[in-house]
Amino acid sequence: MSTTPGNVSFPAAVPTLKTSGSFHIKPEWAVGDTRAHLPKWYVPAFFAVLVGSLALPSGRARIYTTMPIVLALVAMLPYHTEGTFKKDFDLGNLVLGWFLVYLSLVLTAPEKQFWKKDGRTLTPDQRQKELDGQPYLVKLAWSFGVWTNPRGIGWSHQVSGLRPAAPAGEPVCVKRWWGMVWHQFMRQVAHSGGLLLSRDMLKLPKGTSIARFIYLVGAFASTGFYHTIVTVYATGFRAGLNPCGDLQFFVLQAFGMFMEGWMIDLAIWSGHASNKQGWKAFGYIWWACWLGYSQLWYLDELRKAGLWDVDLKVLGYFGFSL
Repeated sequence: MSTTPGNVSFPAAVPTLKTSGSFHIKPEWAVGDTRAHLPKWYVPAFFAVLVGSLALPSGRARIYTTMPIVLALVAMLPYHTEGTFKKDFDLGNLVLGWFLVYLSLVLTAPEKQFWKKDGRTLTPDQRQKELDGQPYLVKLAWSFGVWTNPRGIGWSHQVSGLRPAAPAGEPVCVKRWWGMVWHQFMRQVAHSGGLLLSRDMLKLPKGTSIARFIYLVGAFASTGFYHTIVTVYATGFRAGLNPCGDLQFFVLQAFGMFMEGWMIDLAIWSGHASNKQGWKAFGYIWWACWLGYSQLWYLDELRKAGLWDVDLKVLGYFGFSL
């Protein structure tokens, strides 16, 4: 058995014959997996249903018409495999990511949120009314644009800054990393989870340190639950409910980000925040050290499961090795 922070244990690997050039040892849960492969029409059909769902008129009819089909397609996933952890991991991320986006869209009014920039100053309600009055094929083309343009280039929801490096003169930090590189694509899921925990469940006063910390925990826990579901599927539901420690890793990022905020506030309060070049250099070091430490055991568990076929050694680094 191997352990990670929090004394979480994982199934030990069972040595098997390795294929030529392979470093991977087949885990115990992967032995004897007899699930069938998904039919070839599965992914194209899923995407067609998603695009077609937003092309229907907005309202409850759209939900009642498409939700049963989408749930049935998602329910097929646990009973099938693509043969390896990596393929199932990638497929699970794709399908469950689609499902979460579908829920966030179909349960709201996407016609009020997404439109191509055309220079007009219409209100969201006017945009929805205009789009609902268009022929089905026109709205189908709009839906295809929503699903295939997550960065919203040329659209009302266009985002920017999706790169790991900070603009000139600005320090890199854990918050900037997660905001620009990853959570831009899962911002709604993470934001909703944070508000649910801090505002709706615990009703913490907005703006306080404890409210910010609990918000961060809820936001990263939401992302962690998503990744946990993916790895549970990818391990065939045979390695427990937390096979790779996804939840611990993502919640740990909330602690790092909160601690980082306190350090920044302390530097400003003490009057030592004027040296921008020095703080930028320190920011790179802090960012690299934090992500390097917090990811090490998590990436090791993903490697053991079969996400990468590599043999790396990091000796004596906080008691973990790859």
